[in-house]
Amino acid sequence: MTKKPATTLTTAPQVAEQPERDRMLTTKQVAEWLNCSTHSVHSLYFGGKLPAVPIGTGKNPHRRYRLSDVEAFIKNNRVVETPFVPSDPRIDAARQEQVKKELRERGYKI
Repeated sequence: MTKKPATTLTTAPQVAEQPERDRMLTTKQVAEWLNCSTHSVHSLYFGGKLPAVPIGTGKNPHRRYRLSDVEAFIKNNRVVETPFVPSDPRIDAARQEQVKKELRERGYKI
């Protein structure tokens, strides 16, 4: 009886590359991306503000976060410092409204 030669893997298995936006991030990576603690990331998850995919089973499974979800969270929760718009009586109301409109278009909350 002859032995068959052991097969060797000559090339890496073909794994379909994920699109960049579907890349999965760990809790630590998300915390670094958001410049916060991992505890804050968990709070966002449990508060329903940041969706995640549970990995594994058990009481406390690991979670992975889609890059696209993290980007959407950043976009939807962007806090921008609002510039001061004085209510100067020398500036007429029409000009004040024009300045406020321009600031809203730039993403400021007034």
